[in-house]
Amino acid sequence: MDSTGTASFGWRTPPAETAVPTLIRHVAPPHRIVLLLPSNPARTRVNPERHVARLAAMSVALPAGLFDGAGQCRVSTPDGRDADRLLAGLKAAADTDARSLIVYATGQLALGGDEQLYLTAPGLPLRLAHLLGVRWEWITHAIGRSVAPVRLLMVDVEADPRAWALVNEAAPDSSWTGVDRLLADGASLWGQVRPAAGRRSRGDAAGRSWAEAVTVQLRDGLPGAPAVLTPEILYRSAAQPPEGGGLALGRFATGTGSVHLRNRASGRGVLPVDALPIALQQALRRTRSQREDS
Repeated sequence: MDSTGTASFGWRTPPAETAVPTLIRHVAPPHRIVLLLPSNPARTRVNPERHVARLAAMSVALPAGLFDGAGQCRVSTPDGRDADRLLAGLKAAADTDARSLIVYATGQLALGGDEQLYLTAPGLPLRLAHLLGVRWEWITHAIGRSVAPVRLLMVDVEADPRAWALVNEAAPDSSWTGVDRLLADGASLWGQVRPAAGRRSRGDAAGRSWAEAVTVQLRDGLPGAPAVLTPEILYRSAAQPPEGGGLALGRFATGTGSVHLRNRASGRGVLPVDALPIALQQALRRTRSQREDS
């Protein structure tokens, strides 16, 4: 019986200096994949189903292609019928803790009347770009402010004539090109821009898209390549110019890590340590240092 009148039955709370520390499990945050497609079905003049199919293919291929599997991914497709909702969905994902932020954008790249680039619904009349589209600078700003240490912007768009000319622009001193307008701070850029192929009716067929080529690579792998791929390796594997006069995009940031992809054409290979979850990396480093000290 203690001074408060409570029986302890021989149990004593251990002093703070002898208490057993609580083990804290550090769980690595997931990869976050955001799929962007502005959609205004009542106003578009081309077949929107092609672009919806691209999103569907990427929503399956990207999580399955990541080395640590689809279970470590969170995929979101913001509502594209409204530009504000589309941008809000991107910002929400960018502001959330993540191992990496991967943004795939498809649709039409248009130069608005205010001389700014916009991502719009495919076939949207150009006079409506600044009213119904998402300003490209807002997209790159949201990615640039992301808390994720690894950021990848995948671009798969058709550009209207004025936007196409702007993207292909080169400065006289060659210090920058129009592609620099598509970059986000601290992010890698990978993809393709094609000139818009004129007006097509909703039933007209279109050529193979960049998304289809990438999903095939993720599904089948690259024979003879390492077991762990990166977007840069896949970019270099397609050395030939894009079909239809497209512009290949490949600007890969340094010092920010990379997105590791599984090469399904390789049975075995060496897995880089930085492809593992952070908690496992730390455990391996502690084990290594203990062995070196002993």
